[in-house]
Amino acid sequence: MNRMKNNEVIARWALGIKGANHNGSLRTDGDSLWSYDLLIGARTRAEAEASTGIQLAVADYTSTGGRFESNTTSIHVNAAKRSADLVVEPERFDQFVIDFTV
Repeated sequence: MNRMKNNEVIARWALGIKGANHNGSLRTDGDSLWSYDLLIGARTRAEAEASTGIQLAVADYTSTGGRFESNTTSIHVNAAKRSADLVVEPERFDQFVIDFTV
């Protein structure tokens, strides 16, 4: 797998394709998105009953989201938020992923 820029990793995650940045701190298996070993994003079923599509959900591990982890993770989360359909509080994220995982 070629090493790539953060925005390229996030674009691949949105398309369901594996990828990792230059040092492996941001990576995806095509379904989940990790900053280091912290799950920060997931491709999930859309919540709306009428929708059959996929939505990108991101856990807000930033200082403004109330759950700061690290500067690098905040950079990863903020980049992923730009592509996300839904930003979830970290406390709700695990349950959200269980309920709506593709």
